[in-house]
Parts: sequence; structure tokens; C-alpha cells
Amino acid sequence: SARAQQDPQPPGSLAGAGAGPAAVAACPAVAGHPPSGAHVERSRLWVPAEFAGARRGVLAPAPAETPAESHEQRRCLRICMREFTNALLEGVDVSVLLDDGRTRLAEARLDSELSHLLLEVPHAHHPVALRCIESIHSGLVQAHTAEGVAPALGDRCVSLIIEGGQYLSFVFNDPAVREYFEVCLKVLVLACDKDQRA
Repeated sequence: SARAQQDPQPPGSLAGAGAGPAAVAACPAVAGHPPSGAHVERSRLWVPAEFAGARRGVLAPAPAETPAESHEQRRCLRICMREFTNALLEGVDVSVLLDDGRTRLAEARLDSELSHLLLEVPHAHHPVALRCIESIHSGLVQAHTAEGVAPALGDRCVSLIIEGGQYLSFVFNDPAVREYFEVCLKVLVLACDKDQRA
């Protein structure tokens, strides 16, 4: 596991993250639509009202649906994916949690081809290929406990398991935003994997 040194790290450094196991804590995100006419910071992730109808069948098997219900679920999911993708193309502020428990500010964004998740700091960026993400799940990975990361963070996390034994965990203050991020990123990874096999 790549661990950060105790001395302050220079700007642009993500030592202890990216190349080795790390966790990423998302800055405050907000559930629900932004207030009408309000100025919305690009770094904030909003949960569309349609997410309530989109989440069924993605995080857990859905009960038998009528054709109308299935059509509505797909409509809601399309809206959510459009909003999520646009937000990540603009970039969302995140705080990278290093192995020693300290944090480092960064920005998470998608590249224009929707094939990589990029973690950016001044003068450096750390790409994660979506095709290399093996799984996405809520909670921390087992290695976090060994590293001394507070177990209480588990309920607020979405963890990415990446090829080569690496991992990233995103921590959210709002459960709805955490679930929204998990669902939409899963859909993007599945779409990327499908394109690779085509």
C-alpha cells in the first residue's frame, strides 16, 4: 500500500493515492433539484428528482414491472445519466483520503470520450480507465480497516475496485447523493465494458 509521508506534500502531489490504494472523499453534494434561478456551482453534484424512479432494478433486482413501469424507469435513468455525465464532464470537487487518513483536494471529471475518470490536482492528473474498474459497491474495502481508516465512513462510501489490487472510495455527506453516484457510475462502467466487447 502506498502511504503518504508525514511531512507536508508539495502542490500537485497525490502520493498515497492513485498509484496505490486510496480513498476519495467527495466534497458536499446536494440531493434534489437546485433552487429555481439560483446560481449553481459546477463542483456540486445534484440528484435529479427522477432518480427515485431510475434506481429500481440497478442497485437491486426489481419486482415484475408492467411495460409502462419499465418505460418510465428507462426514461428516468436516461435523465439521471444525462445530468450525471454533464456534471462529471464539468468536474466535481473531491478530497482525496490518503492511506494515513489525511485528505488532499482534487477534482474528479470524465474525459470527453467517457472512457476515463480523471483525478486532477494542479500540474498533475491521475486517470482511471473505466474498463479497468472491476466492481463498484457501497462501503469501504477491507484494506481500509487495516490502514486505520475510520469504519464509520463505510456507510457514506462508494468504493471502486480497480485492476491490479488498487481501490478508490468516495465519501458523501448525503446518502441519496452516494447512491446516485454509485448507480450512475455503474451504468457508465457497464456501457464502457459493452463497447469494449463490441
